[in-house]
Amino acid sequence: MSDTPETDKAERMAYSQEHMVPTEFARQLERERNQLREIVEQRLLAGAEIHQRANDLLRMVRMLEEQRDEAHKIIEQLGQTNK
Repeated sequence: MSDTPETDKAERMAYSQEHMVPTEFARQLERERNQLREIVEQRLLAGAEIHQRANDLLRMVRMLEEQRDEAHKIIEQLGQTNK
């Protein structure tokens, strides 16, 4: 199977209509477009993963801050009972 099916189709249509299509150039452009689509998809997936990890880290920070605040309260209460 060809890696440039859209160009192949356009080429067949052009021959039937007696028009010339710069086939090799069109194939090159189609391949480059397909490669760029793959790159964009990979970057989108990587971006989504980074976003998820950032959200996980933010949740961890909030949890640690809550634990810190709770520890401060306990320390304050212990300090007041020892007076």
